[in-house]
Amino acid sequence: MIDLYALLSEPMVGVGVPAAGAAGALAVMGWNREMRRRAVRHRDKLLLVSARNARLPEGAVDIWTPATYKLRGDRSGRIMLVLVGTFAARKGLNVLTLLNRSGLEGAIGSIWLIEADKYRRDEFLASMPAVFSDRLVVTDFPALSAGFGNATPHEVEQLIESWGPDLLRGGDRVCEVHEARQHDEAGLVLMLVSLGGSAITAAWAAESIRRRHRQAGCYGFAAMPVDDRTRNWAPYVIKRCVKAGVRGFVLSDNLGDEVANDHGMEQGIVGFISGALFADAGVESNNAWKLLFERAPGGVVSYHTETRGIPGQRLQPSHPEVPPRYYVFNRNLRISVNSALAEVHRDAHHALQGKGLPGNVSGTSQFVIVLTAVSPSDLKAVEDDIVLGQRLKGIDKRNHHLIFAPLATVVNPTSIRCPVTVVSLQALRNPATLVTDLAKPKRSRGPAEVTTNGHSKMPRRKTSLRKLVGSVRGEK
Repeated sequence: MIDLYALLSEPMVGVGVPAAGAAGALAVMGWNREMRRRAVRHRDKLLLVSARNARLPEGAVDIWTPATYKLRGDRSGRIMLVLVGTFAARKGLNVLTLLNRSGLEGAIGSIWLIEADKYRRDEFLASMPAVFSDRLVVTDFPALSAGFGNATPHEVEQLIESWGPDLLRGGDRVCEVHEARQHDEAGLVLMLVSLGGSAITAAWAAESIRRRHRQAGCYGFAAMPVDDRTRNWAPYVIKRCVKAGVRGFVLSDNLGDEVANDHGMEQGIVGFISGALFADAGVESNNAWKLLFERAPGGVVSYHTETRGIPGQRLQPSHPEVPPRYYVFNRNLRISVNSALAEVHRDAHHALQGKGLPGNVSGTSQFVIVLTAVSPSDLKAVEDDIVLGQRLKGIDKRNHHLIFAPLATVVNPTSIRCPVTVVSLQALRNPATLVTDLAKPKRSRGPAEVTTNGHSKMPRRKTSLRKLVGSVRGEK
């Protein structure tokens, strides 16, 4: 008979060996798995570093996009941006977008939007980059929620009790916001004005700002409308704004190439801000605008604009976490800039269709700004070559500034382009007469005019019939 008690009490040699072996095998398998994971992570890290440091082809430079290069440059906040009316709101929105895209949003210390139309106001607020929300002051007129309806300046001023108090409170508020953010007055006020029904409110806005920020240089921007009715009151609005403290106006004419003119105006504003930071011969924005205008108030500045795009190529990244890069060749960039500089001063590219030219107003300077989507370090080499070429060509630098301004762009992957824009700004002679002439309605030049009694009247001949017959016969 087996003694079960004795059997169980004896030590069981070798029973735990299989369990220990299994545990050891699991440990080895886990270690191998961990080593493979580490190897994958290490290889992924090397691929990531390699993708980030991928080299472009020889002679190529990156197209500057927000994903590839982000600046945090200008923190001065010296500029107050004032937007009066729908045209101004749209152009101002484009300016703010360009600045934010290039990391230059710190240049704007305060923004004042004056827009009576609720729909347009909401549209602006929905589209504005969020970074500017802390410096925005919006003035609306509850009694005029549909806007001014292209009323004349006189008619708008007759309704001053409906909008005046709100406007003055808005002026005080935007000055307070600027002072709270920057601990100083605004150094430069850029006022974009729509020459519609709200235009005359710009004069009151300028006066409100100048009451508190007396040292700020204030400059207006406007586009002459296509309708004779609204063009007619432009001289009065500009004169009232100048009387309120605006030094002068940068003008364009919507009867010309409206898209190019608007683009040139926006690029000119942003170009001075970017160029002041990165150009070798940069001039601070407030100093540049002061040099553009003559000393006497009421000056008019206009500009030429030439824009073109350089075909680019894509550098496909070798890692999914690295965004694609786009590039152009340095040689193509230099050729495009030189070509744009040679073409920009044609009358066809002028914002006023050549009116008021030539400029060369005594005591003013001309500014030519080259804007392109290339990083500041890459643009530096291009700038050196262009400047050397201009010097060899014998171009006189007296009262002439050539500024290079880098700006980031958004690239369409299906049509890769690096934009190049040249904007040339200069003061125009006889500004008061020029504005009056621009505002005059164009006379009809048809074959016949209708008199007050309904009968047609042939236009008066400048040359007599006898002289015409004589010229055909060869007589003197």
